[in-house]
Amino acid sequence: MYIVNDSVYSRSRCKTVELLARVKDHVENKYVKGLQMLTLGWSDGNTFLPRAFILLSSAKESNRLCG
Repeated sequence: MYIVNDSVYSRSRCKTVELLARVKDHVENKYVKGLQMLTLGWSDGNTFLPRAFILLSSAKESNRLCG
């Protein structure tokens, strides 16, 4: 079974990370500094093997903190 996970990769103490942005954390229901991490993985119910991942920034230019 394939699983798609959309998590926040928080970088709250960083200042000069490329494409650092304010992203919405749906668990805590607030905006944090960081990146969205999209992961595709395979699981058999007991183990999880990540197959691919990508770090995403905000699409809005005004939410980006570093270009």
